[in-house]
Amino acid sequence: MASSDTTSTAPTITNITEAINQTLTLLSSKDDTSRFVGLALLKSLLDNQEELRQDPQVTSKCWEAVSARFLDRLLGSSASDNIQKNKNKENKKKKKSEEEIQNMLDLAVQVIHTFTLLNSSKAGDDEKLVGRTPGLIAILKSCSEKTATRVLQTLITFQSGVKGTQTLLNIQDLSPLYNSTTTQPLALTVLQHALSNAAVQPELQDLLKEKCNVVMYELLLRFQDPDAVTLLEVVPDLLPRFPPPDMIETPPAWLQPMTELLRLTFMTQPVARVRTASTLLASTLIQTYPQEFPLLLFRPNTTSKSSGNQPFSYLFPSLLTIDLRSTFPSLLEQLASPEYPAISRRLAADFNVLFAFLGFLTKSLDDPDFQLGLDPDQILKLRNQFAETSSLTIEFLRDRWDAAVSGTAGLHPDVRPAPGRPQSTNVPLSLTWDIKDGGLVNDPIILAAVRYLALWLREDENEALRREAAGIMDVLLGLYSSADDSNNQDPREVDFKSPVLMALEGILDGEDGVEAFLREDGWRVLSADLSTILVRLDDQPPSGKDLHIGLELVRVLFSLVESETAQAKIKEDWMEIIPVIASPSPVSWSKDTLRGPNVDVVAMRLKLQVSSYQLAAALLERAAPKVRKRYEKEARKIKNLATNDLERGMVTGGLAMPDSIEEQIQGAGEVINWLEELYR
Repeated sequence: MASSDTTSTAPTITNITEAINQTLTLLSSKDDTSRFVGLALLKSLLDNQEELRQDPQVTSKCWEAVSARFLDRLLGSSASDNIQKNKNKENKKKKKSEEEIQNMLDLAVQVIHTFTLLNSSKAGDDEKLVGRTPGLIAILKSCSEKTATRVLQTLITFQSGVKGTQTLLNIQDLSPLYNSTTTQPLALTVLQHALSNAAVQPELQDLLKEKCNVVMYELLLRFQDPDAVTLLEVVPDLLPRFPPPDMIETPPAWLQPMTELLRLTFMTQPVARVRTASTLLASTLIQTYPQEFPLLLFRPNTTSKSSGNQPFSYLFPSLLTIDLRSTFPSLLEQLASPEYPAISRRLAADFNVLFAFLGFLTKSLDDPDFQLGLDPDQILKLRNQFAETSSLTIEFLRDRWDAAVSGTAGLHPDVRPAPGRPQSTNVPLSLTWDIKDGGLVNDPIILAAVRYLALWLREDENEALRREAAGIMDVLLGLYSSADDSNNQDPREVDFKSPVLMALEGILDGEDGVEAFLREDGWRVLSADLSTILVRLDDQPPSGKDLHIGLELVRVLFSLVESETAQAKIKEDWMEIIPVIASPSPVSWSKDTLRGPNVDVVAMRLKLQVSSYQLAAALLERAAPKVRKRYEKEARKIKNLATNDLERGMVTGGLAMPDSIEEQIQGAGEVINWLEELYR
């Protein structure tokens, strides 16, 4: 059945109806040669008659007439090198030439591809179409490039349905598809679509858990230098499709070799494409495996090559700071450009990796047994680079905020909107020339920049930089408030609270920071949020997020009350938090709680309440005598709550308590003594 045979056999028919009828007759024949001619006629009709393609009844009738088994035999001809010519001739087989075999494959693929396009919205759940998936994948190892492209386009369409994805992922040998990924970009797209669809289909979750790590490992085997950058670019899109780490093997077996590939590719091919791909992948892996991946990424060099005397753990963060510093000056000019989303994503990844590196660096400096792999001179250079990057980050946040809130950058603080001035909510507005997807608050670079800056301000005792950061106090408080903006209906729930509170820990360590915080009415903003969290403790089971934010709020407010700068400026309205602290019910816990799975939640809630008692006591201690007298009733309530916690600790004293709870019991006793001293 060579191509020439098909041409001579096919009659010339001008009437479409007659042609369709003859095609259906040939397709219904028991003879494979007739079926092959019928397929050729059908393909010709569909290619040349647009009105036929637009008639769903006719196309459906034609597809029903096509034998699925015959298509499978055509697809399998490359493997067996044989095709059954005529069942009525004693099953005698004739070996075909390579050209004939290629013609068979091409025709079968073209017909499947055409009907997939005609029925694209339902192809992913059409059993007759998706049932051809194993045969289509098998021919990838021997078909022409043009045919392979059609095969992959067809497979991509199949991934729109549950059956299509299920059929693909259930195939035991996907090596032809994996092998095609290095030469056919569409092969990677097939896997991306398959994992994406499986991730949103409840019935495919078990299959996804089984296959996701296998897919990653198989790709790692095939993408090596110099093709590795392609894999580095694809993995950040694949990983979000994986089940959460707590539902699969953690860390996965592929994580270490993937890290090695990233490090090696970055060190041996330090071009812009590789740097961007490495940064985006590192950022994605940090967010997915925050405990395991930084240790693998920044550990001292073992097998990875170094550039001269510069190890990866020095060169990588250094180049990230260079990228940030070189991009900041022209960044605002590109806000409305089509390129900005990619730039913002890249810079956000820079900040995310630097944030992880700072955590790694802090841990290594605190633990003498922890190996960093950097000499003192390299650490000093990195510190200077981080300080300069942080300064430019502060400047960028200042200009970005002013542009979003007031329409221009560089305004004097007296004319900027602030909580204490009329017609201001201190929440950023959206500009017509700003990014389209949610404005400043949802710009990924903003959250990433604040997180990085917050950690650096807290860990590095740089007074000059902290004074500089005090100049964006309104920006930080505005971002904090944006999480509670009633007009923000964005489902992604970008929350700046934790990083802003971390930044305040460092900024409020200096007089300028305290002055800026008081000037921007920071106490009102934070105490209102703490009040909401404390009230919510009685209304519903506390969430880990509420407890975590509540503890950070108390820590920041307590440090403010304790600071010498603020002590002379404590206002009476600060005391309004005391009745709220006195109102929550006592924490309920018992011996059974200490043995139960919720002991950590109980410990966090107890810590929050005891810490809030200490905040109230500190406020009362520094209040004027008349004001302190006015709050004596609330002070007694707080003392009773602390006494309740202390007594519970004594009741369960025979049982070993976690250190986290025992520490709070001791804190409750200190509060009791503190309040007794104040109200003698």
